[in-house]
Amino acid sequence: RFRRGRRAGEAALMTGHLNYEALRHFADSWGLLFMTLVRRHHKEAALQQSALSLSAERLRTEVARRSEQQHFLAMLVHEIRGPLTVVQLGNRALTQRVLDAAQTATWAQRMHSATETIGQIVENCGQVDRLEEGALFATVSEVAIAPVLSQTLDRLRDTASGAAERLHTVYVPESLRYASCRGDAICIGTIVGNLLSNALKYAPDGSAVLLQASAVQQGGRACVEFSVRNDQGASGAPDPARVFSRYYRAASATQVSGTGLGLWLSQNLARQMHSEIRLGQQNDGDLPKILFSFTLELT
Repeated sequence: RFRRGRRAGEAALMTGHLNYEALRHFADSWGLLFMTLVRRHHKEAALQQSALSLSAERLRTEVARRSEQQHFLAMLVHEIRGPLTVVQLGNRALTQRVLDAAQTATWAQRMHSATETIGQIVENCGQVDRLEEGALFATVSEVAIAPVLSQTLDRLRDTASGAAERLHTVYVPESLRYASCRGDAICIGTIVGNLLSNALKYAPDGSAVLLQASAVQQGGRACVEFSVRNDQGASGAPDPARVFSRYYRAASATQVSGTGLGLWLSQNLARQMHSEIRLGQQNDGDLPKILFSFTLELT
């Protein structure tokens, strides 16, 4: 349209014949070109702005990612340094061979506990990495309740110091021991294991930790509620608003090593099984009780 109007207008001007219709086309063609250029300019400006916004968003994402990495590495170094120092001091004391039998047993126990802590930290980091890569997910099917709980308890009794004497399991009613639920055996074991490990770490030394499986009704469905209960320790009660946040550590829990990943990981796995871990408190007895629980549908 622009070329046709330009040719008609230029021909009219060159011949000297004032063909107003040709001149109108000539003017319209230039107006059309101007508007086309304006629209193109606005479009290019919008694309540039979009590219800048995308670049800024990518920059913010990268800054946030690097900040999280730095925070995680600093936390990891801090949490591993404590138990690693215990191992180093114990190794030095044992190699000097100046300890009696009782002192040797004490240092051996401390070193064992320290290596358990480091192992748990590494295990949680590995599970979080698998979760984020999509390699750790729930496959919901029928799961026998008692075997998965027994395997989890056996693993803790073999690895966690004093766990054999402190861990207790109750089924309410007892027939629940022979029941099954809808879930993922690995995810249930991971969640229960993390809850029990936390209870053993944060409860007062030597106090009992109770794992209970109870038959409950939820939304008109027959369900099993898994709960872990322990006495409140010196670090106090966790913050309900932040307890399932990534890297959450209670400000008063400086004497207990950990990554703050266990509960965050467990909540993610529970949600994959269409459940939710809840935090509660009970006040029956001398010390307040900390209670974590989640439910799955019975089959």
